[in-house]
Amino acid sequence: MNLQEQINRIQSMMGIISEDLSPSLRRRLDFRDVENDFYGIKMKSFKKNQPVDASVKVAIRELIYSVIPYGFEDDIADNQEYYRIFDKIYEYFYNRYGDELKQYYEKRQRDSEQEKEGIKYIFVKHDKPYYDIGWRGFAQGFKSFSDLLTEYGSWVNVDWDEVKRKLDDINDYPENTFTGSMNSRPLRISNIGDKGNDWGYNFSIIKQVSKDELNEDKTNISESKRNSSVQKFVNSSLDSLRSEMDDMGLGEMDELDEIGSIEKIVVDKVVRVDNSLVISIDIYSNSDRTDFTNTVLAIEYDLSKFIPVKSVVLNNVIGL
Repeated sequence: MNLQEQINRIQSMMGIISEDLSPSLRRRLDFRDVENDFYGIKMKSFKKNQPVDASVKVAIRELIYSVIPYGFEDDIADNQEYYRIFDKIYEYFYNRYGDELKQYYEKRQRDSEQEKEGIKYIFVKHDKPYYDIGWRGFAQGFKSFSDLLTEYGSWVNVDWDEVKRKLDDINDYPENTFTGSMNSRPLRISNIGDKGNDWGYNFSIIKQVSKDELNEDKTNISESKRNSSVQKFVNSSLDSLRSEMDDMGLGEMDELDEIGSIEKIVVDKVVRVDNSLVISIDIYSNSDRTDFTNTVLAIEYDLSKFIPVKSVVLNNVIGL
């Protein structure tokens, strides 16, 4: 029995095909990817603080839409036939997946209710080590682990219960966000090339807690230490710009001259404005150049990946 015959048999067993439905329409009901789609749909369909049945209904409807192609309803002359097919597929999926979905969403509901307030989680997709300046990807924060699971839980096939246990065990928060909270080091949950990770990216999660949740002696960071931390980020960003010089061509002579004119960059002042930072820098130049706009913007972009930067301001250009 070939693959299409197996599909037709499954559809016939479900009683969803009528003799009046044309073969071309029958073939468009594609059940081949249901098992693969189920994992992601199950994760995304959770409705926090709603009855479990609401999540189950959403998940099963999404499964149906993964089988019924777009425009299928318009191609059936009789609307009653379309809804008959829809209801039959719903019944089939409910009988097959309903109990599993109920158990899963009951656990998700219990876990979400037990989450501690004041803890946030940052999902990070990055092609290079997190602390390397210039990585491609993104970072997005969530007010709860449950919200993170709903949005990105289907991206990587990992044991999320084990991931949560590891996050719960984290008690070290060395990274100051300068906005009243502290970040843990990234917990790598999936590496490039791992089974189920075909993205070409690493995935990590950062745990973020309010300073009020930590002991005073762990969060009392002086202004000098804060400036020192920002200076390290600026140095890394400048090193990254210099490493790109070898790849620049003749059309980028001004950029080459700009980067080549910089001897060093010194953080002069870091001022907190609302929940972000304004960073003033001095550039020490080995030429008579005074325009370093591209460099300032590049540093601002790089720093924004790690700390909440409102702007980087060039304070002085100092000749050597």
